[in-house]
Amino acid sequence: MSDNNTIDKLAETYSTDEDDTAAYHKAQGAVVVNQTRTINELRKKIEELSGKLEKLTIENTKYRTLGSGAEKDPEVSDAEQICLIQLALLNNYSMQRELSLEECKKAEIYTKTLLQIRGKQDKKEVNVVGSLTNEQLIEAMKAL
Repeated sequence: MSDNNTIDKLAETYSTDEDDTAAYHKAQGAVVVNQTRTINELRKKIEELSGKLEKLTIENTKYRTLGSGAEKDPEVSDAEQICLIQLALLNNYSMQRELSLEECKKAEIYTKTLLQIRGKQDKKEVNVVGSLTNEQLIEAMKAL
């Protein structure tokens, strides 16, 4: 027997008398109110847990990306750190679902920025003039 038939029979049982019908409707109203409260509490709990999950995901990604995080590596700039973390987050999203167009653009921007930052770090200027002797400097001036 389906639930609707059971409910219909229950409603018919209580619909014979006006007092019974009023009591039945009052009980239904109480059930609806209680279930609405429960639903609202569960929605709040879901939002709270979703926030905690997102925070933990970000912290976990940062931890895996940058290491233990106990001490910031002086070689890694803030911009590089941001790029690494954001790319790791986008990587996590890509494992769960397809990235949106906006997320793909962000990945491209962070990648280009990271490559530019790391490219600048590799090209350190060497002071060649300071290591030359006076005779070599004079010869270089004569060549101009």
